[in-house]
Amino acid sequence: MNVDEWFGLNKRHLARTLLRLTGFVQPLERRPLSLPEQAGLINVMWPIVEDARLTSGELARGFYDSERERMTGSIDRHDLYVADYRYEWFVEDIADSVDRLSGDYTVVTDNGAELTSRTGKNAGAGVLAEVMKIVDDGGRETVAKAVEDDPLALGWARIAGGSESCSFCTILISRGPVYADSEAAGAMKAYHRYCDCRSVPVFNRDQWPGRDQYLEAEQQYVQASKDAKEAGVSVETMLRRKIEGRA
Repeated sequence: MNVDEWFGLNKRHLARTLLRLTGFVQPLERRPLSLPEQAGLINVMWPIVEDARLTSGELARGFYDSERERMTGSIDRHDLYVADYRYEWFVEDIADSVDRLSGDYTVVTDNGAELTSRTGKNAGAGVLAEVMKIVDDGGRETVAKAVEDDPLALGWARIAGGSESCSFCTILISRGPVYADSEAAGAMKAYHRYCDCRSVPVFNRDQWPGRDQYLEAEQQYVQASKDAKEAGVSVETMLRRKIEGRA
């Protein structure tokens, strides 16, 4: 399995999972949910999420094995960790998003201001986006964890999954294969909602899936750093302007 095949299989897997979950979440956007109803939604979603996250991990495992054999010539299978996930973790991760289906809720902005919002389609979309990130993290975490104890692996790199990367992702892609463990990259929290980036293992620093992406992102980062200094803004802000065609 090469990286394109992995991406394709994972994309179809995520689409099927999203379709299943949407059937449970969308009907609940029509009215505020009570606490028991929120708990019920979480319990209904959990077995789907648990199974889908495991599948994401298994797909990543298949790619890891293929890439390892291709790059090292080793046919000895490396016993690697397929990212597990527990119900209590799911509850903690999804609680805030599900709570926004309860009616009015308060959001505190970065400057301390409090804004009141109401349940609606955005709340349901937020639940689905958070759940799909959790599912997708199963593959990302599997690769990152495998690299930690594989003596043949040099590290892992972040690469884009096909769509145009945001400024935040571009910065992380520009770092290349510097990640040796999940802690070094801020674990899986470095992946945001709707992010299609992946973690790929690196066994040779001169040849790995996404190396061209890394070199291009590195050039973008270097240029944005120079422009940001002249404009008196952050590198991420300058990158965002460039991506949006405003600089």
